[in-house]
Amino acid sequence: RHKHLTYDYSPIYIVFAGVSGAGKGVFVNTILKYFAGIERIQDIDLDKLQNNFNAWKAATDYAHLDEAGEGFTRREAALIVAELKKLTGSPTVSITFKGKDVSGKDNVRHYITPILNTNLDVKVITDLPKNDRRFVFVKCPNKMAAVSDNNDAQMVEAIREELPHFAYYLATQIKQIDMKQYVSNESQKDDDYYDFMRATVDPMHQLVEAVEECNIEK
Repeated sequence: RHKHLTYDYSPIYIVFAGVSGAGKGVFVNTILKYFAGIERIQDIDLDKLQNNFNAWKAATDYAHLDEAGEGFTRREAALIVAELKKLTGSPTVSITFKGKDVSGKDNVRHYITPILNTNLDVKVITDLPKNDRRFVFVKCPNKMAAVSDNNDAQMVEAIREELPHFAYYLATQIKQIDMKQYVSNESQKDDDYYDFMRATVDPMHQLVEAVEECNIEK
């Protein structure tokens, strides 16, 4: 609601971590495409994020990285996080259009909210503690089929039919959130969040963090 009313960029990105079949893809490919339109959602990878010809960044609402961390080397995962920091760290991006040389870069405002889908047992580097304020974590531990008598296809069709009513509900019944909730993840940090963070960062980084905090128990 806040994103599409204010049409602003997002200082945070979203991590959906869960089992296969939990509906992570349905959220992006069905629900978000209803609100943003197909052309405003980009499937991304490291190559696309680093490509100099990046005009897509000026015409995108959601940048979707599926299976984040799957098969990544530590270097690749770290580069992904670095690129996400650039997107969420500034409301403007440098754009280079094809046909222009490097000196023809245009610094333009962007409206991108990055979304990462990953499995719970896949480690995604989050560069603790520098990066923990940048993402909202959503745990998806259950398959869609486990919470309904319908199969996945029937459930997706039911969701699609409900979307106009859901949009009306968002527009008329939900209170506008405080801007601080949109630019910070502090209110979202629950036990699941910290469990994910501990599983994501490697033991040496955990040790360094404990030393920096002078936390003997940690």
